[in-house]
Amino acid sequence: MRQPGLKFDWWTRVAWGLLILVFLVHWAVIARYAVDVPHMDSWEHLRQPDGLAGLHGSWLIAAHNEHRIVITRLLTYLFYALSDWNVAQVIVFNFALYGTLVGALGWVIHRKAPELPQWALPLGLSFLLSTTAWENHLWDFQNQIHSFLLFGILANGLCFYPGRKKWQLGIGVGAALLALLSFSAGFFLVAALTLVLGLRGVKDRWQKGQWPLADIVACGILAAALMIFLWQYQPVNHPTLSDQKLMPWSFDFWYFTMNMISGGFGYQMRTAVPALVATLILLVPAVACWRQPAAWRNGHWLVASLLLGLLLTFVVITYSRGAYGLWASKSSRYMEFSALLVPLAIALVSLTPWSQVWRTRAIVAVLLFAAMGNRNDWNFPRVYAQEQQKRLAALECLAQYYRGAGDGLCPDSYPEDITQLLQTAERLNLSFVQKIKQGE
Repeated sequence: MRQPGLKFDWWTRVAWGLLILVFLVHWAVIARYAVDVPHMDSWEHLRQPDGLAGLHGSWLIAAHNEHRIVITRLLTYLFYALSDWNVAQVIVFNFALYGTLVGALGWVIHRKAPELPQWALPLGLSFLLSTTAWENHLWDFQNQIHSFLLFGILANGLCFYPGRKKWQLGIGVGAALLALLSFSAGFFLVAALTLVLGLRGVKDRWQKGQWPLADIVACGILAAALMIFLWQYQPVNHPTLSDQKLMPWSFDFWYFTMNMISGGFGYQMRTAVPALVATLILLVPAVACWRQPAAWRNGHWLVASLLLGLLLTFVVITYSRGAYGLWASKSSRYMEFSALLVPLAIALVSLTPWSQVWRTRAIVAVLLFAAMGNRNDWNFPRVYAQEQQKRLAALECLAQYYRGAGDGLCPDSYPEDITQLLQTAERLNLSFVQKIKQGE
């Protein structure tokens, strides 16, 4: 069994080096193509009475559609104070935040799945750096996604940490609460964590004859937070098809969910074979682990919690977005959730009771399946250059308004009239307004 403190071999060093290199190249390309102009929901930050000029608690915790986006609003206010809200700088910062997420996932898997070959982890993490989630990477508002996933991963890593201290559990609970305040899907990661942590407590009671008091208290705090979240929840009807939902008893429901799963392995085609294979990649080792519950360690509980949280997220997305059509299962904004499945899948395989030879073969097969699916997802400039042209067109439309030649209707930036928000932006002298007036 590999111990976390052992040195990496040469091939492992190369794999980690390539992972870091891909991250840096991707980050540099994003910095090259980021445009300083608010995009879609980002404009909503300016709807409070004084725009971004004041930091109000009511604004921080106010609902945005069905979400609480406290972290996103704090970051927006911070960048307003530092750079007059330079959106391009937020986008560049966001990818650093995303890199922290990737690193956090690598840390928890490295600590909890010691049987995973050292070279496999950086290869599994590399698929999180493809272009499948490009929309989140070029949209400043989407740091809400990075935040809730980061806090959710850290919460699980600390709650299931080997030899965990009470203070580590406390920080884990705090991270879970921050996940709830980052994005509505944090509810499902925290709900899964609460359930799995509680089940482990029941197992300890059955095996050791006593309840793990610290875990029970943690579960109580998290359960209370979940109930408060539901009590404060504000359901929202989104435009177009908002009254149509897919139900779990329909074939289309589960076909949509399976296509979301295959999207995490890079498969953008909406066909049955990749969806079925991707689902089996998770299902087969999960069943193998399920059949030997007495052998479960921290790694089993961690992977179970994260996979359950992601599955619940997929199911809710299917229910609320599935009626849009099967194409929605491959939406780039959802691929950030799905891409986590690759490193979690190889971690799950390493935890099975199979022989080392068969575990290694299965891990290689999973990585090859993901490599095939992501084979066309590494041309960073091509993807971001296309979106940059749309943002530049939006910026020119806004410039026309400030020059007195436009009407404030700029669909590439926002689908509705934002005249009032443009006036607020001018009053606050935001970064993009300054550049327009300077003729950049």
